[in-house]
Amino acid sequence: MAEVFRARMAGPWGFSKQVVIKRILPNMAEDMEFRELFLEEARIATLLNHGNIAHVLDFGEHEGALYLAMEYVDGPSLRNLVEHPLPVSLPVAARIIASACEALAYVHELCCTETGGHLRIVHRDISPDNIMVAGSGTVKVVDFGIAKAANHLRRTQSGKLRGKPSYMPPERLRGAPADVQTDVFALGMVLYELLTGRKPFNAQNPHFAAVAILREPFLPVRQLRPEVPEDLQRIVHRALAKETQERYPDCRFFQSDLESWLSTLGKTVGLRQIKQHLAEFQQPLTPPASLEATTPSAPARFWQRTLNQRGAHARGAD
Repeated sequence: MAEVFRARMAGPWGFSKQVVIKRILPNMAEDMEFRELFLEEARIATLLNHGNIAHVLDFGEHEGALYLAMEYVDGPSLRNLVEHPLPVSLPVAARIIASACEALAYVHELCCTETGGHLRIVHRDISPDNIMVAGSGTVKVVDFGIAKAANHLRRTQSGKLRGKPSYMPPERLRGAPADVQTDVFALGMVLYELLTGRKPFNAQNPHFAAVAILREPFLPVRQLRPEVPEDLQRIVHRALAKETQERYPDCRFFQSDLESWLSTLGKTVGLRQIKQHLAEFQQPLTPPASLEATTPSAPARFWQRTLNQRGAHARGAD
């Protein structure tokens, strides 16, 4: 319902900056329900000012189409990392999700500057596609397109359950409203994928995934990746608890446990380590002896392709 382009913002004296333009599709420009959703995204995005959230730079309307100009993130999404043949290191996976927890906790706790009231914003669409890693190693949560603030809640005319069913907690699939634990569960799903390379509730389509979330247990992390310590597995499993009283109550508690586990490693895991790890992913794997040394390996071609196609949350042309 929206199209996204990479663009260049130009200004006086040679100023130039790459940005992302998100614009309503022409055939949706007159759809009042979708226009309201887009306006809601703009309202929420302009409130957010955090280093782990992609910033909105401008908002407006051009020839009847609403648009958002956003920060360009020059790196891969977590989907790229999950799909890469090389596994993500355990400390880097934990640090990435701890950073995403920090961003979402900030969002969840945000208050109105005028009234001081708690806005209770929930992202509602967390997945590996909506968390990116910039070239600097900075984690960025993107796409608040279906986020909602409690004081702006409106039931859509279609009554659709908005978001990705395969990343929703059981209570949400049963019709409960989204809250901070909705984002906790989705982040737990993402961490599970980073550690194992697969979803905890693997299914052929979102419908079967939703059924599995409601009815099926998931394989323990250590069964798929034995080197994961039990302490880290417990953190993942608590985030994925199907009963809300057993799940982390919010992202701060989730982040705190991840930080505590990282502190036991006896080494720093920060931007530099994430950046170095990304560099390893971009290196071609050793090709078979039968191949010429100049032939890039399949993983290298994959990485180049995904960076070009999906590595930034922009697509289109300069």
